[in-house]
Amino acid sequence: LMAPPQPVLDKNKKIIPLLDPYAEQALDKAYAEQYACAPWFAPGIEEKRYCAEADSISIVLNVQGYPDPQIVWKFRGVDIDVTDPLCRCKIHTYGGSETILTISGFNKSNVGQYQCLATNQYGDAQQNIFVDLATRPEFVQPMSNRTFGAGQPLKLEVRVEGNPAPTVKWMKEWKPVVGSSRVKLGFEEPCTHTLTIAEPMGRDSGVYSCVASNEAGQSTSSGNVTVEEEDPDSTQSLPKFIRDRSTSRARRRAALLEEDEPVEDAPAESTEE
Repeated sequence: LMAPPQPVLDKNKKIIPLLDPYAEQALDKAYAEQYACAPWFAPGIEEKRYCAEADSISIVLNVQGYPDPQIVWKFRGVDIDVTDPLCRCKIHTYGGSETILTISGFNKSNVGQYQCLATNQYGDAQQNIFVDLATRPEFVQPMSNRTFGAGQPLKLEVRVEGNPAPTVKWMKEWKPVVGSSRVKLGFEEPCTHTLTIAEPMGRDSGVYSCVASNEAGQSTSSGNVTVEEEDPDSTQSLPKFIRDRSTSRARRRAALLEEDEPVEDAPAESTEE
């Protein structure tokens, strides 16, 4: 007796009733004629990625096409040989629709362009991704202790470098500083970040910190800021119109303070995480 024929599965691995000995071939042909297409990669892919030294990175791509395309990964135009004992790469492909390249122990020798090629009988597609070495943020001009007179513009400035360019947050006593009509956060090319406070008061004194972070890590620079307030008694001997002007300026500063309440004090420190 002949063994029963193997069940026929469609693309979704569901059993198709076997009507005759040629059903599998006929169904595959019909399906291919209806859904066949060249491979294509899903949009929204980051074409430049970063990885810190000795860290790992995984590149995940989704590719569509019918029949399921063959997947090949290349580095600088050469096929990646995962069987090489010196190769730091691993490749996993699932169902012809998702492929993952993982690089472990990343270093300068792994910097470059990676290509993923998907091919079937109807065409091919290629996705390029450049992977660069991320470097930890470094303050080339850190924070320092500063003293400002009341009413004089308060401006703090740092210069911080890193790859990719780090994102920066300003803190006062480890609470975020939020921009307002009185507080301005600025950036000047290529790597200068500023914090400016118009008409500062004594309550603006404290420990200010700049926190810079990117894919390679985080660095912090802190400094103590002192705002010297005016002595009320020192204006009593001045002419009335000058005293009135000083009083008006103080009221204006007090109104501005209502928009951005300052935060409490904390000890200064400079750290790297």
